Amino acid sequence: MTKETVRSNDVSCNHNVRERMQEIARAEIQRQRRKMDSLTPEQVSAVEALLMATANEIAGRITERIHKYPEEIRSKYLNVWTNVQTA
Repeated sequence: MTKETVRSNDVSCNHNVRERMQEIARAEIQRQRRKMDSLTPEQVSAVEALLMATANEIAGRITERIHKYPEEIRSKYLNVWTNVQTA
């Protein structure tokens, strides 16, 4: 596998991890929607933005850590995130 292929796979997997984390965050927002009925639309938007930013930060830290692993181990861990299903 060339360095370009590895880099392309890493970028794709970074995107997959971030997408999965965002999907989880969106699903949780939907589950908690009733509890936010007393909030104004602006407050709901702020909560959603905070949750999405947190999901992105966690995804970034996960991929940053995984990229420190050797290539063969790294691809296994990143592929796990490609197959993560939301509950």
